[in-house]
Amino acid sequence: MKLSALPGLDVRGVAYDSRHVQPGDVFVALKGARTAGTEFVAEAVSRGAVAVVADAPAPPGIDGAWGAVSDA
Repeated sequence: MKLSALPGLDVRGVAYDSRHVQPGDVFVALKGARTAGTEFVAEAVSRGAVAVVADAPAPPGIDGAWGAVSDA
């Protein structure tokens, strides 16, 4: 996965907690002990995440850059 290949993507930071996402961040949806980080993608996007990295494909209704990796 190469986020650098997306023209115009201005990444300002990285967050793994959707409550701490700032505009321009990449949200890394980590697997938790009780919940999956993908459950918080909508919140992260609403807070300004410009891209998501997760271990699953993008769900319907989520627009923007999405990087699916084998183990997030």
